[in-house]
Amino acid sequence: MHDSHCVTVYTHRTAGYDQWNLPRVYCRDSNGGEIETPTLGTVEVVVTAFLGVMQMATSQTTRLALTGVELEEYSGSDDGSER
Repeated sequence: MHDSHCVTVYTHRTAGYDQWNLPRVYCRDSNGGEIETPTLGTVEVVVTAFLGVMQMATSQTTRLALTGVELEEYSGSDDGSER
């Protein structure tokens, strides 16, 4: 995957935390982007996006970032059941 590549991303955040986890990033054509079994107490989101390069001026480094993000699926923390 590289800059300008279109991807599908599954991300989640446990209730009470500010940080999002991005455990799965797929080529756009490889995944249907579905939340099959929502988890109680966790916000889960599937998005499509393009990979872009973000330049950090202070540290003179670059990172891949998600740009043009579009929501595909959303599951709130009250949805689903305990795993």
